[in-house]
Amino acid sequence: MQRYTQNHQGAAYGWNVTPEQVGPSRIQNQSPIQGLYFAGHWVSPGGGVYGVSVSGVQAAQKVLDISKQSDLWLYLANE
Repeated sequence: MQRYTQNHQGAAYGWNVTPEQVGPSRIQNQSPIQGLYFAGHWVSPGGGVYGVSVSGVQAAQKVLDISKQSDLWLYLANE
């Protein structure tokens, strides 16, 4: 993993899953810099396929200013 992703020691799931690095302690999807958003296993909600997928959805919602996930799917269906 380190060879292909350059993640520290090949970390496949982002930060350690410890109380200090989960939930609200993870990096949030929207940065303090206007227009800069994050998605992936290093940010909220966390690692694994599910966490990364949800992270991308949350980032898309913030970019598009859509608060409800169901509204995001409707928006995307009409694009």
